[in-house]
Amino acid sequence: MIEIVTHCYAEELPQYASMLRAHLSSFVLHPPKEELEVVVATTLTDLKTIDVVTYFEKNTTLNVVLLLLEPSYLWRRAIGRNLVAMQTKADAVWFCDADYLFGCGCIDKAMEGWRSLGCPSLTWPRSTQIHATHEMGDEYWRNHIEAAGIIEAPPQEHFVHHKLRKAIGGVQLASREYLKEFGYLNNTNWTKPVNCPFPDTMDDVAFRRQCEARGGLKGPFHTENLFRLRHSLVGYGSKKF
Repeated sequence: MIEIVTHCYAEELPQYASMLRAHLSSFVLHPPKEELEVVVATTLTDLKTIDVVTYFEKNTTLNVVLLLLEPSYLWRRAIGRNLVAMQTKADAVWFCDADYLFGCGCIDKAMEGWRSLGCPSLTWPRSTQIHATHEMGDEYWRNHIEAAGIIEAPPQEHFVHHKLRKAIGGVQLASREYLKEFGYLNNTNWTKPVNCPFPDTMDDVAFRRQCEARGGLKGPFHTENLFRLRHSLVGYGSKKF
C-alpha cells in the first residue's frame, strides 16, 4: 500500500482547487495496482478544496480522505505530513503537492523502484515531465477554474523532460519504518504552527537532510508518466486570478 499526502489551500488562490481536481483525476483515470490512499490536507474554511474532495469521495472509487487543520497548522506542510507519518499503515508514503499528476503505471513503477533499492527511508524519482512554459500552465488553469468532475491532463506534447537531482518538496517517497520512528520532523521547530500562509518551503530540505544524516537516503528510482503542472501565480496575499 502507498499513501499520498497532498496539501491544498485554495482560499486565496483558487487555481489550486483546479490543480487538486486534476491531481485526483489522474488517480481515477490511471488507477494503480498498488493499494492507494490519498490524504488531502486543508482547512475547515477552504470550501473550494473541500468541494473537490467531496466530489471524488461520492462519485468515484478513489480512497481519498480529508485532513482538516487549523490554518496555522496547515501552513507548515511538515505538520500535516507528520500527522500522517506517525499514523500511517502504508508501506510507503509519497509526500506530494497538488500540481503533480500520476499517469499510467507511475505509482506501480515507483513502488517497484523503491523496493528494488531496498525500501530506503527516503528516495525520489529520477525525473518528471513539466510544462514547457509557465504560460501553458496558466492557460490550462484559467480554462479549468470553474471545472467540475473529472478533468483530463494537458496534452503530453505540452511537457518537457526534467531531471530531479534531489528529494524535493513534492517527490519525497518515505518508508513506514522510518516515519513511525521519527515522523516527518517530529518534535522540531518545523512542526510548530505559524501565523501566515506558507512562510517558506524549506521543511522538505530539513527532512531530506535528517534522513541523509541517519543513512537512510538512497536513489533515485525510475518511474514513468509523472507530470508537474507549471504555473506562475504562487504567492499568497498578492496575485489572484
